[in-house]
Amino acid sequence: MSSIYARALEKWDTAAQVTQTMGECGELIAALQKFFFQGRAERRNLDDLIDELVDVKVMVEQMEIIVGPQRVRDRMAEKLDILEDRLKGGE
Repeated sequence: MSSIYARALEKWDTAAQVTQTMGECGELIAALQKFFFQGRAERRNLDDLIDELVDVKVMVEQMEIIVGPQRVRDRMAEKLDILEDRLKGGE
């Protein structure tokens, strides 16, 4: 999977992919609002939400390559520790 992301980053530069990521995040926000406010039961809303989730996930994977995968993994571990503490009643 990472080779396809690397190829995308070669074809479109970092600035283009950052801009695309922002756009995909905006589309995800719109799909979430529609899903939440207009009906979770409507299949079209669910399908749109899934499509936008996948688009954002693809772009986030590329952002991880740009900023450094290890840095992202390290911060993810920290964030999950914080979540674990909250679930245990720490906050």
